[in-house]
Amino acid sequence: PVSGARGGAKSGSTAFIKKIAKAAPEILSGQLTEKEFLICAEKYLGKGYKEVSKGRFLSKDGLRQVRYGLHEVRNKVHHAHFEAYDKVGGKVVENARVLLTH
Repeated sequence: PVSGARGGAKSGSTAFIKKIAKAAPEILSGQLTEKEFLICAEKYLGKGYKEVSKGRFLSKDGLRQVRYGLHEVRNKVHHAHFEAYDKVGGKVVENARVLLTH
């Protein structure tokens, strides 16, 4: 599940991870409970997603990402990001920020 470890990035993928770390403007996209967020994140990412770095989850096709790391958890405003890439290894073209409640 998104809330736990799903294995780290494999060696040799560092360049790929750096390449996809580009960002788009954040669009405030509503509010979810933590439970709702976990369900939505798994649906958004689909089967076969993996944690490519701590708190960063990438879909199997490399086009969708969820970010829920220390920054999102420890921030004054508890939140997460649902992001989409224009192509594998491309740039983030959608960045939906959702607020999380307990």
